[in-house]
Amino acid sequence: MKKIFIAIATMVMLLSGCEPSAPATSNKVQTLDVSDVKVHSAIFHGVVNVDISNYKSVEFGVMISESKTELNNRDGKMIDADVLLGKNFKIETNHLSPATHYYYCAWLFLDKTQFEFGEIKEFTTEPEWVDLGLSAKWATCNVGASVPEEYGYYFAWGEVLPKDTYNWDNYKFCEGNDSTLTKYCTLNDFGIVDNKEFLEPTDDAATIHWGNEWRIPTNVEWTELRTKCIWTWTTQNEVNGWTIKGKNGNSIFLPASGYRYGNEVRFEGSYGCYWSKSINKEKPTQAYYTFFSEGYSDLSVHGRCCGQSIRHVCD
Repeated sequence: MKKIFIAIATMVMLLSGCEPSAPATSNKVQTLDVSDVKVHSAIFHGVVNVDISNYKSVEFGVMISESKTELNNRDGKMIDADVLLGKNFKIETNHLSPATHYYYCAWLFLDKTQFEFGEIKEFTTEPEWVDLGLSAKWATCNVGASVPEEYGYYFAWGEVLPKDTYNWDNYKFCEGNDSTLTKYCTLNDFGIVDNKEFLEPTDDAATIHWGNEWRIPTNVEWTELRTKCIWTWTTQNEVNGWTIKGKNGNSIFLPASGYRYGNEVRFEGSYGCYWSKSINKEKPTQAYYTFFSEGYSDLSVHGRCCGQSIRHVCD
């Protein structure tokens, strides 16, 4: 429907002698600065400076585009706002592309005949990954999170969906206890031996949720992160965790998300527990993970049925 409105507006501008590539800015609608810009999301704000009671139909929202020329031609993507708070409106969207520069403006459509557009503004979304000068690039947030300080989903090792309870009774790769492993097993005492030591892509939650270029880090990649970067315990937006800074000055934040066992979250805000993609071949009921608290971090092993966070990498 909005594309039809744009076509009408463009026709009106052409008939009136206005050039679509250099549109006038109306004082009837105001574009405000965008807020809470993240990897895939942002909040747009605008102001409607008319008495809406004087019109039979009033619609408003923002138009966005990656091209300023397209936006000048009023041919961007139009997003409706539903509610005015006084004269103000806001629109939350989580369908943006990472590391992308956007142009946007507020619009107002009066009585389905009169378009008004506010000033064009611009912003850039955050990247999905950060280059810390290491062998792999690290994601800016956990799997299941949209901002760095969110914990995201908890996963049992090798499972690709979060769940309510984490124990051996419902672990995907066993038959009810830790001596009946059905996959990723290196010793007869623990189940069916297949000698698989590393997660396959079909069992990698990072690959399933973020795409084929992403994976859970290896032990080597976690060790590289711990030994070649500067770790600083900090609080970001009231969430405890580590800011990890590479030698090139770039950084990521790992929240202290704790881990889940049974239906409880343990050590939330005090410890971070992040899976590696390798099992402990001497005891295959365990998998490697990076464990940290204030003043300490190390590579250790944990029972595969526990729920832990995943911070993923790509090449």
